[in-house]
Amino acid sequence: MDSSRLLEPILYGDMFDHPLTIEEVWQFAPVKCTLDEVKTVFETDSLLKEKIVEKDGFYCFKGRDHIINIRKMRLQRSEILWKKARFVASLIQYVPFVRAVAITGSLAMNNSRAKGDIDFFVFTEEKRLWMVFAVLGTLGRLTKGRMFCPNYYLSIGHYPLRRRDFFTAREIAQAKPLIGFSYYKDFLKLNGWVTDYLPNFNCNLNWGIEILQHRLPKTLKRVLERLLTGAVGDKLEKIFKTILKSRLHVHHEIFNSELDQETFTNAINEVELRFHGHGHRESILLEFQKRLKSIYANIQPE
Repeated sequence: MDSSRLLEPILYGDMFDHPLTIEEVWQFAPVKCTLDEVKTVFETDSLLKEKIVEKDGFYCFKGRDHIINIRKMRLQRSEILWKKARFVASLIQYVPFVRAVAITGSLAMNNSRAKGDIDFFVFTEEKRLWMVFAVLGTLGRLTKGRMFCPNYYLSIGHYPLRRRDFFTAREIAQAKPLIGFSYYKDFLKLNGWVTDYLPNFNCNLNWGIEILQHRLPKTLKRVLERLLTGAVGDKLEKIFKTILKSRLHVHHEIFNSELDQETFTNAINEVELRFHGHGHRESILLEFQKRLKSIYANIQPE
């Protein structure tokens, strides 16, 4: 194994002040290997001993060991947010046409900052993407984002993602589903390309306990879905799309980012609604490549 490749997941984590455990280094390594192999390399390889320091089970670059305490503090913050996330998800599941809910972003990695929010990945029924957004987006604005922040909606009829890069692979691999495990497993199966970037990614991870639905609100949800299925629901979906598509432009203007054509087209075609757009992804990928180039330039070939 080329030991320098194990620097890559640590470098990516370092961009977010997030040192990794040995299990995380293995899971997010860009080369196929076993956990035992990774442990052995860290114990014996001179390059890793030169570049990496381990403390309290966390691995980071030498001179950056202060981020270990940052991770510990953020872990405490994340534990509080997880309770909130599970509570909010238990409510979101009763919104008509919501099929699954997962947590993405910093909370999924237990790396929430002091004022961090909760990023929800919401799976919707086909041709009801805008209707779900009308409900959740409105609730999010009414609570000023304090309650939740659904930043990605995906129609279950469009599981194989067209956007395939390292950033998207990491977001998928580290996401934690809370509602609709079966839908999320199907999503992972149809996005097997993730292992092209993260060959050690295991779809059968321990996600914890799935939040189950109570009988009465579950029955009410089914009744509403029956009423909103067919011509009535189709008409409402078109109305919501006409009214709410301007929110995409407003959101990107607020965050000084450009609404790229791919994001807008997918929204109009009811494939997905993504509020961390092209610019966010590209900036992270460019910074990662810049740091990779720098670190490899300082590695002497054997």
